[in-house]
Amino acid sequence: NYYLRHMKMHQTENQFKCNECDKIYPSDKKLQEHIRITHRGERPFQCTICSKTFPRSFTLNHHVQAVHEKIRKKTFRCEKCTRTFESKTAYERHMNSHEGIKLNQCSHCGKNYEFKAYLLQHIAEKHPETVENLSRCQFCAVGYSTDGYYRKHIVKKHPEHLE
Repeated sequence: NYYLRHMKMHQTENQFKCNECDKIYPSDKKLQEHIRITHRGERPFQCTICSKTFPRSFTLNHHVQAVHEKIRKKTFRCEKCTRTFESKTAYERHMNSHEGIKLNQCSHCGKNYEFKAYLLQHIAEKHPETVENLSRCQFCAVGYSTDGYYRKHIVKKHPEHLE
């Protein structure tokens, strides 16, 4: 459970403190990454298009998508309704709607969803008796299909229980 792992991070044992700035990290790996990036200035990930360097791979990936993907971005246009899509997956999902293909349909009530995550949340909320390993809110017993939905629920409905 994400919440329990997150709360464990706040425990005083097994914490790793930076000797240079006193920041605390939940693991030695995170501490070493902090030292390399913050205090040594290491930026080992380089963009092959413009040579800019980044401290983490995900920041490089974000840079490429934000700056360079627009240059060579392909758009997919629906011939039936002229909507455009930036990914082939989104375009194909949209085309299925024109052809009546129901990819994420609730087997209990027939309701359709664009994304599987939305279908899973619908089932957790409307048909909870059919779901195994359902995360239930400890304050109001509402069921959630993923830790992400559960966390959003706690923040929105029970903020007084956050630390």
